[in-house]
Amino acid sequence: MIDSDDVLLLKPAWPAAGFDLAGKQRPSLADDEKPIQNKPLTGIVVIEIHHLQPGTEADFATRFETETACLMTADARLLAAFVTEHAENSFPRLPVRADENVFISVMGFASTEAHARHQAALAASPAWQDFWQAAQLGLTKQTETLRLLPTSQSLVGR
Repeated sequence: MIDSDDVLLLKPAWPAAGFDLAGKQRPSLADDEKPIQNKPLTGIVVIEIHHLQPGTEADFATRFETETACLMTADARLLAAFVTEHAENSFPRLPVRADENVFISVMGFASTEAHARHQAALAASPAWQDFWQAAQLGLTKQTETLRLLPTSQSLVGR
């Protein structure tokens, strides 16, 4: 682990919102192969971190689940969704940002172009605009967006 000073304690945002890795297996590596040398998969994973006012995570998660599910395009797959777990850090050597209140969505896309098509479709959707306008009232700072390339050993990008 390269960086361990930006840590959030999270839990699934609703039942079954965690990663579903059932039945998935990592491909075997050749004896002389290292995971970091593998080529990344063709898809991307997009993580959005929404910083929320204290105590609003459950409401945001419920609205996200019910109001945005119908807006998912064929290009997008919701891989997981998480909210802040307000509990004591049971591993104090890893500093957790305990004062954060977040909702995190993890989406999978076949390509950066598929992500762009999905974003364009959302921008053109009155239902998304209504959801996002209402959601922004509960944000404490700008949403962070992370775009990741899963490696060939990743179970998330498959």
